[in-house]
Amino acid sequence: MALQKEYLSPYGTEHSQSYRKIITTDLDSNVGTSPPRVKCVVHVFATAEARTSESASMYVEEYQFDYDTSVNKNLLEYSYDHLKTHPTISGSLSV
Repeated sequence: MALQKEYLSPYGTEHSQSYRKIITTDLDSNVGTSPPRVKCVVHVFATAEARTSESASMYVEEYQFDYDTSVNKNLLEYSYDHLKTHPTISGSLSV
């Protein structure tokens, strides 16, 4: 699973077929943390080939957001759905 959407790198290069893939996702449910927080590390790849061939990513993004415990999805699926609502990734395609 990954998200496809154009990506403008911090160096000014545009990648129209870039892919974002969650590498790690963790649920922080420490005592007193309500609601629990999801922490994701996302790697950005230039193309689908780069993503599937184990090539190094171009960039690493980190996201944190609240976890809705009433949703009946596994953490990875929930994280991808939530990331698709983030302003820099909204409108992306699930691939």
